[in-house]
Amino acid sequence: MKGNVYFRRYWQLYALLVLPLAYFIVFKYGPMWGVQIAFKDFNFFQGITGSEWIGFDAFREVFRMDDFYRTLRNTIVLNLLDLLVSFPAPLILAILLYEMKVVWFKKLSQTILYVPHFISWVIIGGIVYQVTGVWQSAGWGTILYLAALTGINRELFEAAEVDGAGRMKRIWYITIPGMKTTIATLLIINLGNMITIGFDRPYVIGNVAVRDYSDVLSTFVYRIGMESGQYTLATVVGLFQAVVGLIFVLGANYASKKLTDESIM
Repeated sequence: MKGNVYFRRYWQLYALLVLPLAYFIVFKYGPMWGVQIAFKDFNFFQGITGSEWIGFDAFREVFRMDDFYRTLRNTIVLNLLDLLVSFPAPLILAILLYEMKVVWFKKLSQTILYVPHFISWVIIGGIVYQVTGVWQSAGWGTILYLAALTGINRELFEAAEVDGAGRMKRIWYITIPGMKTTIATLLIINLGNMITIGFDRPYVIGNVAVRDYSDVLSTFVYRIGMESGQYTLATVVGLFQAVVGLIFVLGANYASKKLTDESIM
């Protein structure tokens, strides 16, 4: 009964969920119907339902391919390097911006840092030919940490300053612990993406000369799926990424819960 009263009072909030839910149903859950292609000898003219079942034969073929293990290695190594550099970068930037006292310089810095997030990788690829994920993503991640920082009670900083705590001690004992939940959540999400990597960055910036190191699972899927027409094998690799990514998320969430008592589930 209380639930019905709450729904009638705040029905506008539930109405706002319609579009996000529709997006996930259409673009996230709907495409799951195509996962069965991984277990079929997919024929474009026969369609998904008309194609012949082959079980796990396609998985065996993929796991025998040298290119699969090469792109898997590149994906993990590049994501690991990206995590080591890109994850702390927005955290450090957020703390630096939060500590700034000159308002106009703070706003200017924020604007300059946010702009790269809205630039297409195609444009970035025309500017530079090296891995540039930190520059492209650090400013955007800073927004999340700044939002977390605004939730910290300013009286804690004032009390610490009265007690003689310097700026670094206030950052270490107040600022960073105050962002613990946000840090844990973003770390779990990033670890969940360890086995996946965006298609546009390696495709635009990579080339044949460095393919042994720039080719990743997403570009591998594109080559065997769109260029070679081996849709079954491409679906197998995509399903492999999804399953391993889920394992990473669950593992990272479990570890975070045990170590910091913070989790997303």
